[in-house]
Amino acid sequence: MKSIQLFIMLVLTTLSLSALLPAYAENNTSATSSKVIAPSEKDVNGIQVLEAFDKQKEEKEKQDQDQVSTHKKQVIMFLIGIPLLLLLFTTGALGIAVGVFDKPWFVAHMIFAGLTMTLAIVHLIVGLVWFYPF
Repeated sequence: MKSIQLFIMLVLTTLSLSALLPAYAENNTSATSSKVIAPSEKDVNGIQVLEAFDKQKEEKEKQDQDQVSTHKKQVIMFLIGIPLLLLLFTTGALGIAVGVFDKPWFVAHMIFAGLTMTLAIVHLIVGLVWFYPF
């Protein structure tokens, strides 16, 4: 029973490692022959067409990646902006409460003002780096 399990593990390991080995195509010319056959015009056109398709595919994949990354950047900026607005309104409410209604919340107002400014500067820097073309 153990020998069967060992054999199965050996076969599975060999098959899984075979995917990692590089594949080689056979060369149509023999090693002893020094005669080089020039490709026909039809073969050259086919190769050019295939290369054009490859370029288009690579460009499309790159554009898709750029669009995804731009969308992620916008989501991150939005997620930074939500707490920024909350901090801004809280700072404003505390400032109005201190100035108009003489509440003893000046220290809290200053703490929230500092947090608001810090997050606003972070939001500004991230926006400039990601979206302003230098």
